[in-house]
Amino acid sequence: MGKEDLYKKLLAGFFKKNVSIPGDIRTSIENGDPDLAAAKAHTLKGTASTLSVYEVHGTTVDLGTALRQGAGDYDRLLADLNRVLKEGLE
Repeated sequence: MGKEDLYKKLLAGFFKKNVSIPGDIRTSIENGDPDLAAAKAHTLKGTASTLSVYEVHGTTVDLGTALRQGAGDYDRLLADLNRVLKEGLE
């Protein structure tokens, strides 16, 4: 397996594993645990950065900032994150 094939395999696994994260983050917010929601966003941000998945990284940066500040359009940010993760599955 060449480097490009390995990278594609890693990307496919990344998107498959993380497609449920927006729902998990939403549940944490709804359960009054913004720290857990921020931790999940931070973990996803780091993995996205490592794999150079810049759209996911940027979206999680914005979401993490909103969560830490305790204010933001969570619905829009989670919808954006959900969209970019689902696009990665295609």
